[in-house]
Amino acid sequence: MIFILVFLVSFSCLVYSKVISNTNVSIEMRLDTLVVFAQTEEETFSSLSDVTIPDVNDNKIKHVKIVGRLSKVERHAFLKLDSLITIDFGKTEVIASSAVDSCMNLRWIRMGSELKYLFDKPFVACESLEYVSVDDENVRYKTESGVIYDLKDSSILSVPENFRESKFVVPQWISRVSDGCFSDCRNIKSISMSKKVRYVGSRAFSGCRNLESVDLSDNIKQIQYLTFANCVSLKSIRLPEALEYISTKKPFYNTNAKFECGVSSLCKVVDGVLYSKDNRFLIYCPSYAAQKRHVIVEGTQFIYPYAFHNCLNINEIVFPESLLSVGDIVTGEGAFVGCDNITDVYVKYDFTKVGRFYVGKNIKTYHVKKGDKDLFEYYVNRYSFEPIECEEE
Repeated sequence: MIFILVFLVSFSCLVYSKVISNTNVSIEMRLDTLVVFAQTEEETFSSLSDVTIPDVNDNKIKHVKIVGRLSKVERHAFLKLDSLITIDFGKTEVIASSAVDSCMNLRWIRMGSELKYLFDKPFVACESLEYVSVDDENVRYKTESGVIYDLKDSSILSVPENFRESKFVVPQWISRVSDGCFSDCRNIKSISMSKKVRYVGSRAFSGCRNLESVDLSDNIKQIQYLTFANCVSLKSIRLPEALEYISTKKPFYNTNAKFECGVSSLCKVVDGVLYSKDNRFLIYCPSYAAQKRHVIVEGTQFIYPYAFHNCLNINEIVFPESLLSVGDIVTGEGAFVGCDNITDVYVKYDFTKVGRFYVGKNIKTYHVKKGDKDLFEYYVNRYSFEPIECEEE
């Protein structure tokens, strides 16, 4: 009788058990907990899609526990598991970027002392994540208030999206802010850092919709792609003195901040618009700086993709004679995406060299230099479904 009772209890707890083919990894589903057993040091658990659990819906998994030494958890290993609450990575050695992605109710993650390498932003779009820890015995990584630090690289790897404080001060010993480090942190309003910081990664602050100020280190040399994208509350950006490069890949996308260049040798601000120091590049025009009749500075040769994104104030745009290229001709990313109120375009440049580019969907009239009307009219209308008028100045 006792034997039967023990058997029934064991059977009720163990819903499913399986050895994954061609590996030394086995998995068991115990009520609402998925247990992964790694029997050697060379095993890689890549995704729940690799684990077939008959009659068990992924959305029933509330807890994951990895037992034994696992070499790596791959990107998107845990993807969109809304029921998942906790993950214990145990002796896992490597965790990839976005290994845990869009697990909306995940609250707790533990990593062990055997963890050797964490890629940038390993846990993304987990808006309920409150507690992230690394065992104290780990010699490379540590966590404080859910923030993950890399002691070897003197870097800050990841800040939880629901980090509670409104102000974040980067520790004095940090020299690197990793890719996507603060992305989508909804509570942070200000970030400050010391001059020791020399690198800020791509998407570092993207999606921080309540972020109002960032005090960048003057020793940062590059602004990477999407660094400030969708920071809609950002009031100002003071660019570093040592700045040498600004990515063409939407570094300020959908921001309306005022730029301050100081003694930077790379940039300058003209009527609120960010240009390179020599005027050759128009980098970004915040919507507040867009004029009804917007005149681009003479000497401008290249206009960054999305430079005038959603500048709805502009009705007339005047291009300089010096113009050579607009947007990215390889990817097709235009400079005037969302500028739907532009009706008049003034063409001073050599349109046979610059080529055709998108300015807006409601253009009524192109204004060209005397003698160019017939050629330009043919040139623009051969690509248009509806004829566009052309007038000589």
